[in-house]
Amino acid sequence: MNWDRVFDVALGLPEQLAKAYQKERTAFDIARAAQHAEALERMTDLLVEMWSSLAAEYPAGHFDAKKPQAYFRDYLAGRYAWRAHLVRPGALHVLREEKLKRAVMCDAEDAIEHIVAALFEDNDRGMFEVWVHRWRHARQSSTL
Repeated sequence: MNWDRVFDVALGLPEQLAKAYQKERTAFDIARAAQHAEALERMTDLLVEMWSSLAAEYPAGHFDAKKPQAYFRDYLAGRYAWRAHLVRPGALHVLREEKLKRAVMCDAEDAIEHIVAALFEDNDRGMFEVWVHRWRHARQSSTL
């Protein structure tokens, strides 16, 4: 595993997340429901890219013989399906979809934190704690 690359990628993720949320929030403030859904999809796509860039350091075939991005998209599809069962029947379709997309986006953010924890588990615990603080701060600015 190329630790220098993993370290560099991981360190840049909180700032990248905060900037992306800021950009989307600006558009979100003036958008309608359809544009809200698109913003949530763009953020989820970014989170998939982030996770995949970290997962690329695992050995080939590690994720059920799938490429990391395909594996993670399958994971998120499963989360979407599970969460769809939890949404109150009769909720307006547009509001239901937005709620589900927000929840899956949070699942993706959690998964990034988990993979960074796994990658840094035996290395630099102090640096991981700093990273977690920065990541969670970036997440808190996510009011989409």
